[in-house]
Amino acid sequence: MLAGVLTLGATTTACGRKKTPPPAKPVVPAPATKQQAAVLPPAAAVTPTAAKPVAKPAAKQQPKVVKVDPRQNGWGIKSAARPLKVGDRAFVVTRGRDRSHTNVKAVYHLYAYDIRGVNKDLVTLKEVGGGDFQVSASFVMPSGETDLKRFKPGQLVLAEWASSLKHAIVLKVLSKGVRIRYLDLPDSWKEDKLQAVKKPRELTIQTPGLSRGNFAVMKRDGREYLVMLVAETGPKWLVQRFAGRVETVAKTELTPIPLKPKLRRRSKVSVPWVGMMYPGVVQRVRKHYALVKVSATGQRTAMKIPLGQLLPR
Repeated sequence: MLAGVLTLGATTTACGRKKTPPPAKPVVPAPATKQQAAVLPPAAAVTPTAAKPVAKPAAKQQPKVVKVDPRQNGWGIKSAARPLKVGDRAFVVTRGRDRSHTNVKAVYHLYAYDIRGVNKDLVTLKEVGGGDFQVSASFVMPSGETDLKRFKPGQLVLAEWASSLKHAIVLKVLSKGVRIRYLDLPDSWKEDKLQAVKKPRELTIQTPGLSRGNFAVMKRDGREYLVMLVAETGPKWLVQRFAGRVETVAKTELTPIPLKPKLRRRSKVSVPWVGMMYPGVVQRVRKHYALVKVSATGQRTAMKIPLGQLLPR
């Protein structure tokens, strides 16, 4: 009986399998007849096409560094030494990769660099992207503090912002830095963007009078202009005017702007607008600025003028 079951199972399995059909034979076309061969055109010869060479991408051209004698300049300033030393921080009058100072009509800016070497009136500065460059000390503004204890809330300071020179007020002295509020960045920015914590070497405490980094009023041709003092050179000052223009001005043409003038409501002042000074009347005084009504500029609302740029009349 067991053998019969096994035989039945084997038979059932064999019957349940599907037979695999034999593989299909390839269809071989019949050779063309003589009549067809006469009608068909000859096969065109296939010529391989050579691949076009891929042009190499053009190399990105780096701006050329203009090298000239560092002592040469367009204002006739005599190159002179400054109180600088290796490792100090300093603001330098520059215009991008062009380190020359021969073009008096060019736009210049003040950027912060580390000092690598000092050789009398020549200063070697550390380049941000590597390497170094050399300029006359007459175009270098010493900056940076070393003692955190010197800072006090309410002081006006020169402060680095993206390596450029800005003005600020001290809000609070912390254990490892100083919290400041920038004064010459757009007021439309959020308050947290206008504040920062800086190291002492990134800040320079301003001193009253005709001092580097301070604002002053330049009198020329019967008009008054706002300028920033950069470097004292004999009987003149190297100054930066509106829109980055640089020139030398006699000390007799300059009036220093007080850092913290005593102002109150209805005080008469002169304030800057597009580089020129205009008369105005104080409407309100705040911690680091004053709201001033200036009719001559056509402004309908009071102008917000920071400390250091308000000249009492």
